[in-house]
Amino acid sequence: MSTPFKLFWTFIILTFLSGNFCSAGPILQFTNANDLVNPTPFFQYCLSERNVDDNKMLNSILTGNVALQTTEDEYLNEGLQKMDMWLLLEINNQTKEQLYLDIKYHTLEILDLYLYDTNNNLVEKQETGFLRNFSDREFKSNFFVMPLFNDKQNYNEVKKVIIKLSNDGSLFIPSQIGAIKNIYNQHYIHNTFTGIYFGFILVMVLYNLFLYFSLKDSLYLTYVAYAFAVFLMSTEIKGKIPEFIFRNAGQYMVYADIVHSFGAFFSVMFTRQLLKTKENLKFFDKLLLLGVLLSVVHFMLEVLNFQFLGEQLLMIFAGITSLILLLTGVAAVIKNIRFGRFYLLAWSMYLSGVIIFILSISGIIRTNIFTEYSIQIGSAIEVVLLSLILAYRINILKREKQDALTQNQELIKSQNYMLEKQVKERTFELSTLAYELKNTNDQLEEKSEALKLSNEKLNQFAYTVSHDLKAPVRNIGGFLQLLKKRYSENLDSEANEFVDFAITGANEMNFLISELLDFSRLQYDNQNVEEVNLQKAVEQIQFNLRDIINEQQGSLVFEDLPVIKTNKLLIIQLLQNLIQNGFKYSYTKPPVVKIEVEQQESHYLCTVSDNGIGIKAENIEEVFKIFWRAKTKTNSSGSGIGLHTCKRLVESFGGEIWVESEYGKGSDFKFTIPIKS
Repeated sequence: MSTPFKLFWTFIILTFLSGNFCSAGPILQFTNANDLVNPTPFFQYCLSERNVDDNKMLNSILTGNVALQTTEDEYLNEGLQKMDMWLLLEINNQTKEQLYLDIKYHTLEILDLYLYDTNNNLVEKQETGFLRNFSDREFKSNFFVMPLFNDKQNYNEVKKVIIKLSNDGSLFIPSQIGAIKNIYNQHYIHNTFTGIYFGFILVMVLYNLFLYFSLKDSLYLTYVAYAFAVFLMSTEIKGKIPEFIFRNAGQYMVYADIVHSFGAFFSVMFTRQLLKTKENLKFFDKLLLLGVLLSVVHFMLEVLNFQFLGEQLLMIFAGITSLILLLTGVAAVIKNIRFGRFYLLAWSMYLSGVIIFILSISGIIRTNIFTEYSIQIGSAIEVVLLSLILAYRINILKREKQDALTQNQELIKSQNYMLEKQVKERTFELSTLAYELKNTNDQLEEKSEALKLSNEKLNQFAYTVSHDLKAPVRNIGGFLQLLKKRYSENLDSEANEFVDFAITGANEMNFLISELLDFSRLQYDNQNVEEVNLQKAVEQIQFNLRDIINEQQGSLVFEDLPVIKTNKLLIIQLLQNLIQNGFKYSYTKPPVVKIEVEQQESHYLCTVSDNGIGIKAENIEEVFKIFWRAKTKTNSSGSGIGLHTCKRLVESFGGEIWVESEYGKGSDFKFTIPIKS
């Protein structure tokens, strides 16, 4: 058997073997004013039913018509009774000090004191008890202190004291008689011991509260709540609450019962957290939840003012909860759960103290100073053991933290090694990729230069070809015009028609060559940015196209166009091409071309609308390709270069261009120009 369990059983055996004995005597001779006498051996007592008339019972005791008995125990204890107890004490005060009776059991509900002189005449009646308000007591103490005879002239006479006691619990009468200063000195010793105990519990509470704020572990907070509940229960058991807080008996009774509910609740919650029953003892965890439920039910009964039912169920619920906690501790020891042995020992010590106290006040075992303080001793041992568990748990947490830190360091080293390896591999890959990218960029630059040179040569070639072709084409057209003018009368109608076709072809060839020449000379340089007033720019375009507009009796609609930042020459070229295109493809009605510009979040949206012939759906994607020309009633028209030029101009601005059209109803050419700061 382990050492803690040996100490536990030694604690139990010593309790049952302890006790003092005094010889009985009929009359208490009080000779020394400095003495404190235990009157228990001098008490003669009997029990009576609750409904017996007090006056009849008093007369029967005074006349000797009731059989009285005595005890040799240190304290008079009749255990749990549903009867009244009557005590007779014959006392001879041979000192001139007034004597006081001190009964040190604060839960006696009714305590009536009757003082009789030598002739059995009632001198005084005093009423006190647990059910009577604390504020009505003459001496404000948690014990019952009542003055006896104060007759200094006839002090050396035998007088009688009859005490009626009524209690639904135990009839346990620890008492002493003496001068008030001696009684207060005894109370001082008792209060000092009690104060040391309370201080010890509060120190444990504050210490573990400090640990909670340091570790942020909820287990310590639960233990603080439980230890504080033990402190409150101890103050209730020692009757200290009425002395300082609740002086009304009803309020105190509610407080006393609720405190036990709190103690049961937090003891169960602490057990669940400490032993981790939810993971380690699932069956007993359910039993512990039953204990939680019982404590909550009892608390609700008290709060809802079902005090009688709550008092009846308190002992039953407390017994069930205590048994559950004890069985949980045993199961933890059997399964070798960490802290299981110390927990079982700690809870057993406290439970043993409670059992010893209950057995003592119930009259089953003899009462002595040890049994009187058994709950405080047991709870102090429990608090110490649980605090040691929690202190040792800190070392475990530190060790686990250190182990975790060591593992983390090893893991970090391993990860660092792998990371360095991956970084080196990735660096090598990036270096290789950078080298390849540099070679690719160099090749692209070379190809870009070559392409630029090729474009320049191509533009130069197009310019040269178009420039050189203009003269012969112009000559062909001119001579065809002379041929028609001078010899048309000599030619038949078919020959004249052929000449007209040749003249038209020469004119179109001349127009196409002019377009190619303009296209080859056009530079898409968008670096020369300035503020352009679109309203004035479109007015300039209107002037440039006045001949075609007047010839077709058309109209150009625009108003309130904004000022934007762009290349002025390029934007005028762009708009003029689109406007001219709108007038060109209109055959059945006077053409109307409308220009609108809308400023949006990041760009300007420009729209050039016309009421011309429109574009077929299958040709929408083709209109901006170079040399594409729409098929019209006059076969073909245009060079197929103008809209492609517009597309390149918009792209040089950094925008987009598209067309929305319905065949036969006109077209909307839209393009965007980014807003520049």
